[in-house]
Amino acid sequence: MSFKHVANKIQFVLSMTLILATMAGCGVSGTPQTDSAAPVPPEPTLAQEGSGGEPLFFLGQGAPLGDGGKDGYYYMSQRADGSFNIHYVDYASRSEIVLCNRPECTHDNESCTAWRPYGGSEAGAIPIGDGLYTIFYGSGQEGDFARYGDLAKMRIEKSAQDGSGTKQLLALEPRQTLEGGIAADSNTLYMTVQTVEQEEQGDQTRVTRQIYAVHLQDGTVQKSKTMEQTDLQIIGAADRKLLLRYYDVAEQLSQTTIEYMVYDVDTGESNPLAFEGTIGTGAVCVKNELCWLDKAQNAFIKLNFLDGTSTSLPLNMEIAGYEQVRLSEPLQTYANVYLYGRDGEETRALLALNSGELFPLTMEMDAPDDVPNKSIKIFAQVEDDTFLVAQGLSYGEVTLSAGAEESRFVSSVQYTLAMLPVQSCLANKADFQPIQRVS
Repeated sequence: MSFKHVANKIQFVLSMTLILATMAGCGVSGTPQTDSAAPVPPEPTLAQEGSGGEPLFFLGQGAPLGDGGKDGYYYMSQRADGSFNIHYVDYASRSEIVLCNRPECTHDNESCTAWRPYGGSEAGAIPIGDGLYTIFYGSGQEGDFARYGDLAKMRIEKSAQDGSGTKQLLALEPRQTLEGGIAADSNTLYMTVQTVEQEEQGDQTRVTRQIYAVHLQDGTVQKSKTMEQTDLQIIGAADRKLLLRYYDVAEQLSQTTIEYMVYDVDTGESNPLAFEGTIGTGAVCVKNELCWLDKAQNAFIKLNFLDGTSTSLPLNMEIAGYEQVRLSEPLQTYANVYLYGRDGEETRALLALNSGELFPLTMEMDAPDDVPNKSIKIFAQVEDDTFLVAQGLSYGEVTLSAGAEESRFVSSVQYTLAMLPVQSCLANKADFQPIQRVS
């Protein structure tokens, strides 16, 4: 189908730097060339292979710090040499371990079930069903392939939830990267893959994107048709549909708009998200609803992207005076809110998703003086009454190879985790329940 201008355009001004960065993307890969002498059967498409029936769930947008279920939370920390360790927080025992059962282990090589090598990109650990999936987003830098080889590719590794039995499930080609969010059912993971191809004539590049459906048992892939929308990403999932966001870049950059479309993973059909109004910037998806804060109405808006119905809830505090407001990191019954003043000052709050009530967060983490905003960071909601939060924050130095005889240094963020009752958090009471780090 052709992609038309969507009824829900959002006007906003983008700087030249931002647009050029968006259009260039984080480099990713060219499609491998086949032998023209041998006929190649067409790859199965999502429309041909769709399983149907089982609802999708959204696993997050951007490189995930971690994820978990009702029993615990997985996340990855970066070591001083750039490699990663997978950690597990057990909610019942209030304890945290490196995902390794060998007390003598140094957690710094492939003999350790918690260790993962660095390849130039971010990574996250996500449990789905009875498996644990380590996802490496892939590097778009040619130099990383010279330094790290195949480790620089966009990759998915599968292991048991204790970290054992790790095997590679998928590896894409150079110049292919994972962009934006991830969705899944119990059998299949859905992601947007960006491919950068060099034109045969000249030095121009062509950037395309496809939805990949990766079967979680054997790593086989079905692909959507090629899409050329700028910065196309998955931002939500419900039923058997994905909510996609992209930029419609105009000749006048100030006329560039954010657009949304709904993609059916079983049929391959996509349709513009219909809404008679303006969708606010900083919108996030919570289950089957696209949610945002409307400064003009001083309201919390929820748009059901499956049937097009919407709900408006009045806010309990005035937000019109803020330069920008955005939702982020939705939890079970709350969402994080970021409010930016005209002087750049940042205020954080929690939004009750069922009522639209805002709760300003004034409680701070134990963090260095140069951290611009020390408001506590919430990673997960445990049942209805408890949050997993960062009680403290510190920086570590990571040394990465920049060539045969050169190194570059970056900082890694390390959190001290704790449990915090929801009601204490809303009241800004520091009733932290420490999590003991066992290993």
